[in-house]
Amino acid sequence: MSNLSELLPAGGSGKTVEMVASGALANGDKVILQSDGTVKVAAVTPASTSSPVAFASGEVGTRNHAVFDPVNSKVVIFYQDKDSSNYGKAVVGTVSGSSISFGSEVTFNSGGTNYIRCVYYANTGKIVVVYQDGGNSNYGTAIVGTISGTSISFGSASVYNAGNQSIQAVTVDTTNDKVVIGYRDNGNGGYGTGVVGTVSGTSISFGSETLITSSNSAGKSVSGCVFDSSSGKVVMAYQDLSGGYYPTAVVGTVSGTSISFGTPVVLSSANGPTEEALFHSPTNQVVIGYSNSGLKFKLGSVSGTTISFGAESTANSYYGATTMCLDADNNVIASFRDAASGPWYGKFAVGTVSGTTMTWTTPVYFSSSAVTSYSIMSAYDLTNDKVVIGYADGSDNDYGKCNVVGLASTNLTTSNFIGTSEGAFADTATATVMLRGGITTTQSGLTIGSTYYVQDDGTLATTSSSVLAGKALSSTSINLDYTT
Repeated sequence: MSNLSELLPAGGSGKTVEMVASGALANGDKVILQSDGTVKVAAVTPASTSSPVAFASGEVGTRNHAVFDPVNSKVVIFYQDKDSSNYGKAVVGTVSGSSISFGSEVTFNSGGTNYIRCVYYANTGKIVVVYQDGGNSNYGTAIVGTISGTSISFGSASVYNAGNQSIQAVTVDTTNDKVVIGYRDNGNGGYGTGVVGTVSGTSISFGSETLITSSNSAGKSVSGCVFDSSSGKVVMAYQDLSGGYYPTAVVGTVSGTSISFGTPVVLSSANGPTEEALFHSPTNQVVIGYSNSGLKFKLGSVSGTTISFGAESTANSYYGATTMCLDADNNVIASFRDAASGPWYGKFAVGTVSGTTMTWTTPVYFSSSAVTSYSIMSAYDLTNDKVVIGYADGSDNDYGKCNVVGLASTNLTTSNFIGTSEGAFADTATATVMLRGGITTTQSGLTIGSTYYVQDDGTLATTSSSVLAGKALSSTSINLDYTT
């Protein structure tokens, strides 16, 4: 007997059942059981993007930021209003279906405002906003916001750096219940610096500033700051301007109202700025983006006061400043300005973590207009399973716009796959389905003896997934749900 296919009776074997088709089924389709008892082909619904919606009444600047408030189910956008003397403004957005609506604009800083970053402070349900205050000698300043309905109010501003501060990032150390800010202190030779803040009601106060390292004064532009809850440490990502302009990371330890730093670790020995950073809780790794000959990412694992990195992955072949957020499945959504796409349109890609590296989907447009450099911001709306991406529309006088993105999704789960369609059937027709545990002969291109899995799009592949299909008995047959 040359192979196991000789054991198969004509037409396959195993138990079949007659079920009503929901949508047309092709011969060999992998099908799922729906809650109404009908069967449907396992498939992926592609990503969708809404029409642009204005979040500001005019031109906005760059280095704006957005955050999602999970208690109020609101997306809040913080931006520089260039039509109002560069004042710092905020607006509260409500996602409904595939669109978003906004409340009235609220001013949080009546002066030139730049390098805005924000973070949700879950302990009190507040939002902490940090920025460079051009109306106060470019001092590093923070303020606490409270959402009510479709508006936001603010407490008193607090200075954390009485100098010319610039590129910065902020996170919340949930172990110590502190806000941590990393920034470039231009008033002190451009040193990379960290400071710890304590929130009380609608106020925030700060401890002493701490240098990341005093080995040089050439500058460190801190663009990523994230808390690793597994290690209880803060990780800052920055471009080290002291030599090579390399993307670099350092681990910080909070104690009381101060922070200390370990030895910096270089991500890549190529010139390039760092982008934002995220914490991937299922694998206890930090995700850091950076740019050199494309948009690159690495996963970092913290041990003590140092960090080590896995292999480099590429989300886009061309550089474009990026913003990141995590969806409900802890996939990384990277949104960026694509330097290869005509007038630099906006795109996004979805990154999946596997071990110590990442794989990325093919980038998809979220905007058919030009996106102004460093104006992109994003927030994932957990309530509505949508990503809100904001930007300055370079094709429309840099007006503040945003798009609501529905991510690609599959209807396949670990529990609803029941078998294969044994023929072609029209919508609402009675279809014959080979159930799991049977042998189907309706497939093609299989390798004898290989174990196959059902992919999100309903195809079969040897790439592992959460849905086991079975072992191939011939090029056209598979023993469904074969146990290895």
